Amino acid sequence: MKKIILLYLGTLCSMHAFSQAAYLADPENFDPESEIKIMIDTKLLDASLEHVQGLNEAISNGEDMYIWTWKPNEHGEGHPLANGIGAQAWKNSNDALKMTNEGDGIFSFTMVPTEFYEVDAQTVYDEDFSLLIKPKDGGGYGDPDIKSEDLKIVVNPPAGPIVKIKSFPSAIGSGLEGDTLGTDQLDVFSLIYDNAGETKESLKGVADLYIYPEVVLKGGEILKIAGNAKKVADFPELQMKTDGDGVFIISFIPQYFFKLSENQSIESMQFTITRPNLVNSDDVVDEVSSFFINANVCR
Repeated sequence: MKKIILLYLGTLCSMHAFSQAAYLADPENFDPESEIKIMIDTKLLDASLEHVQGLNEAISNGEDMYIWTWKPNEHGEGHPLANGIGAQAWKNSNDALKMTNEGDGIFSFTMVPTEFYEVDAQTVYDEDFSLLIKPKDGGGYGDPDIKSEDLKIVVNPPAGPIVKIKSFPSAIGSGLEGDTLGTDQLDVFSLIYDNAGETKESLKGVADLYIYPEVVLKGGEILKIAGNAKKVADFPELQMKTDGDGVFIISFIPQYFFKLSENQSIESMQFTITRPNLVNSDDVVDEVSSFFINANVCR
């Protein structure tokens, strides 16, 4: 999600009004590939600015208003949706970009973003909307400008599904059995568990978790750190770390974590996530994660 850091309190106050002047009529259902309605409330512009005073006078005189937009994409000269027409484009807004007067100083413009800007949905999310409102003749070329401030509408992609258990590096498709890591046993491996994706009532909001790992070496030998999952609390190195936000992580280099000799090679690693002092299945995350190691797989 995009973040904006405001360094000065004075700037914060002006930006609050600035950010509210342009908005989407239905932000909760925003889809860059569907019709949207952009709204501009000119009452929320900074009326102390000369060019805004000129804009307000034009509105009072009943002049039509036009959108002028340059992100997520600005059309070039001659395009049917170019912002302006002719050698002095700023003085001759494109009639195709005339806004609808909603009354009370509010104007709207309806479009399908991907079609209007001729970009894909991801570009819309990456670039947001940058725009302003002006009369057909925006002044300039020696005359005072007549326009709003530069306005921005920030849009964020919908949140993806929560992945309850994942690894870093992530497992990749390789044609081999199971989830294969294109890494070496001397590379750092992380196992990550997000409790927000947990459906098991007994584990929701859990505060303390450990891993119970089992390693299969090439040749078939099985290695364990704890004798069984009920013993994990006896091994502090098996405890997952968390900042209290429900995300738990443990990171290690398999070669050293499992105390392997130079001649031992890992075929696969299997992890069970459990509460310490396990009593029954209510204390264990249902999914058991298995990873095969193959440093020759292309990522």
